[in-house]
Amino acid sequence: KQIADGAIAESALYGGGIGTELKLREADEALVRFQDRSSRIDVQLTIQQLAQALKGIPGRKSVLLVGSGFKFIDSNTVMRDIGGGSGGQDLKYSVENGAESLNQAQYTWKLLNDANVAVYPIDTRRTVNSAFQSMDTSGANTPSDLTFRQNQQADQDILTTFKLISAATGGKPCFYRTDLDNCVREAIDDDHDYYLLGFYADKKNNQPGWHKIEVKLNEKASVRYRQGFMIAKFNPEAQRKSDIGLALASPFAYTELPFTGKFDSFAGTNGKIANFSLKIPPEAITIDESTGHIDFDVVAIARAAGGKEAGRVVQHIDRKFPPQSIAEIKEIGINYSNRMELASGEYGVWFVVRDNLGNRTGSSVVPLKVP
Repeated sequence: KQIADGAIAESALYGGGIGTELKLREADEALVRFQDRSSRIDVQLTIQQLAQALKGIPGRKSVLLVGSGFKFIDSNTVMRDIGGGSGGQDLKYSVENGAESLNQAQYTWKLLNDANVAVYPIDTRRTVNSAFQSMDTSGANTPSDLTFRQNQQADQDILTTFKLISAATGGKPCFYRTDLDNCVREAIDDDHDYYLLGFYADKKNNQPGWHKIEVKLNEKASVRYRQGFMIAKFNPEAQRKSDIGLALASPFAYTELPFTGKFDSFAGTNGKIANFSLKIPPEAITIDESTGHIDFDVVAIARAAGGKEAGRVVQHIDRKFPPQSIAEIKEIGINYSNRMELASGEYGVWFVVRDNLGNRTGSSVVPLKVP
C-alpha cells in the first residue's frame, strides 16, 4: 500500500496518462515481489521447523509440500545481483543473513538432509497458462513482451524450486497433473520400501559448500536419492539464536535433544510461583571432556489465550566442571529446576533446551493450569 501510494503521489508531478499507468504498474510489480519474498521466507522457516521436529525420529521421513508454489530464488533478483546490483551481498551464504539470504535455500536443504527428510512438492495449480496471467482488463494497452516474459519466468521459478528441493532431498516433484490424489499416493508408496546407505565423508575435502553425492547401480534400474549434502561454517551465536527463536514459534516439538519435565508445585499469594524441573539424560548434552566444558540453554515461555506472553524464564549455562561432576553428569544426566511467576489461569508453556556444543535442540509444549 505504501509503495502504491507513493507511485500515485509521484504521478501528480508527471501529469497522468501513460506515465501514471506505467508507474502504477511498477508499484504493482514491486508489491508482488514483496509478497513473493514474504511467502518464500515463511515457507523456508516452516520447512526448517519441520526438519528440526523430525530429526530425532530414525529412518527416512517424507514431507508433502502441497500448494501453489513459491520461489526459493527470484531469477530477476539474481540477475540484477550478478550484474552488480545493490543486492549482491545476499549471494554470500551465512546464517547471520537468516531469511534475507538468497542461499537460505541451501540452509533449508542442509536441515532436511540432517534429518533425513525427503520433500515431495505437489503443485495444486495443475496446469498454468502464464500468458493468460499477463492480461489485465483494467488497462487499455496490451501487455508488453517484458510482462509476458516475467510471468513465464515466475512460473518457471516455481517449477525450478519444486525440482531443486525434491532433487536435493531425494523426493519427487508433481506438477502439470490433475490427478493430485495419485501424487499423494506415490509419495506414500515411496516410504514402504527403501535402502538406507551410509558412508564416511572425505575429511580432506571439507570445504564449505554443496558436496555432490552420486549413487550408481550395476544392474539396469532407476534410483532416486538426495543429490548432496551441505558443509558450512556458521556463526555459533547467530545459529543459536535462530534455532531457539524458531523452536519457540513452532507448533511442533523438536525431537533431536530429548528431555522430560514437570511442574512440581505452586506457591505464593497474589502471584503464583510455578516451580518446574527438567530431566536431561546423559547422552543429550555434549561434553568437552578435555576441559569439562558444557554449554546449553534452557528457555520456558508461558502463553495465555491468544498467544499473549505471561511469563518467561531464560538461562544460559556455560561452565567448566571438575572431573567428578562430569562423571556424575555422564552417569545420571542433568537435573534442572527453576520457577516462573504466573497469575491464576490456563496457559501453554513452551520449553526449549539447546545443546550449543552439539548444535542440537529439543522442545515441548505442555498445557498448564495455575490454581
